[in-house]
Amino acid sequence: MNISVSKRDFALVSGLFPGERVPLSFTLDGAAYRGVPAAWNPVEKRESTDANIVRTCVSGRDPASGLLLRVTEWRYRDFPVVEWMAEFSNDGEKPSPILENARIGGEIEGDFRAFVHGNGDTCRDDGYEWYSDDLTAGGITLHPNDGTSCNGAFPYMKLVFGDAVLRAAVGWPHMWQACAERTETGVRYEAGQMRCRMHILPGETMRTPRMTFLFSEGDELRSMNLWRRWYFAHILPRENGSPIAPAMCLHYWSCEGKPEHTAATEENQVKALRTYVERGLVPDIWWIDAGWYKCDYNWPYIGTWKPDPERFPHGLSPIGEACDEVGARFLLWFEPERVVTGTELAEEHPDWLLPTGREGDTSSLLNLGNPDACAWITDRVDSIIKEGHIRVYRQDFNFDPKPCWLTAEAEDRQGALENLHVLPVL
Repeated sequence: MNISVSKRDFALVSGLFPGERVPLSFTLDGAAYRGVPAAWNPVEKRESTDANIVRTCVSGRDPASGLLLRVTEWRYRDFPVVEWMAEFSNDGEKPSPILENARIGGEIEGDFRAFVHGNGDTCRDDGYEWYSDDLTAGGITLHPNDGTSCNGAFPYMKLVFGDAVLRAAVGWPHMWQACAERTETGVRYEAGQMRCRMHILPGETMRTPRMTFLFSEGDELRSMNLWRRWYFAHILPRENGSPIAPAMCLHYWSCEGKPEHTAATEENQVKALRTYVERGLVPDIWWIDAGWYKCDYNWPYIGTWKPDPERFPHGLSPIGEACDEVGARFLLWFEPERVVTGTELAEEHPDWLLPTGREGDTSSLLNLGNPDACAWITDRVDSIIKEGHIRVYRQDFNFDPKPCWLTAEAEDRQGALENLHVLPVL
């Protein structure tokens, strides 16, 4: 199959949301807006970030409230792909008017045939099912079932036209929402943060998801292959400029019959690593997963991010040094956003935690929207990485954060805690 990029592919993506320089909609103080309003005196700045990406920022300021709006577009020269993201910043001295329903998208003209979407990871046998709807019976609104990004709805979807396909991806790790409905000339599609009704406080910046669109001529198979090529070229991480090679990962798991790495020790980990090497298996990665902190064989008892001093009296550095000696990279597991009652973070910094509000639930969310909490966990993880010679960081997230945000937010701050939680990862 010929999947080279055609001039018509670029014409299609350039004509996406025709007539709109900035495909953004939002409501501020009860008034609905499209794009960056002319009364906000928009200013445009364009630059090439590399040989294949042109970044354009369009910014303006609300003359009434002083709220700053900045919309960034990333346009690719080598693929028919464009991305948009909007940010609202309050650099004033009082809360902004209420911002509502900030969405990226708009009307797309064409011979619309079907909206294809999936149910994501349901943790059941029915997960990752795909559905196709011609929208003749009405519009569709998608969102995940909880505070994670793909439980019940998948943030990758496509709109099929008679001679073209639009692929869309919602770049948001928590609660997003996408809507699609037929119009007289095609279809209307837009997406954003699901809960967005908030005052923006002085010093805060709120953002929309980063939306990615690939619009190409031809059928769904050609579109899929163009997406795959673009993803390999621009999104997948690389090491020293090259694709990440397959790695042999070894470990000593369920030590002494205990779960995960709750019975791992300095002695048994170093011994296991050296035994593998002696028998001809030199790992690329030596893996220690959950349970290396003090937890009494119960790995979900998390929130004390220190090596268990009884099992690791010298910290993790002896294991890291043993890995260095044989040319293996040391991988270590973390789940920094969840905190359980009785652990270090829960005891010393309860003001940084957002409980679920459910009776008997011992898990809370570390509020990464709190700058002090974010700095603390960043410094703690950084120190463990450096002291332990950790070469590969493994991140996990094993519970639903939605109740934590809903319990703690005010009526005029819907979505704000979630948004601030997401922002530091940019």
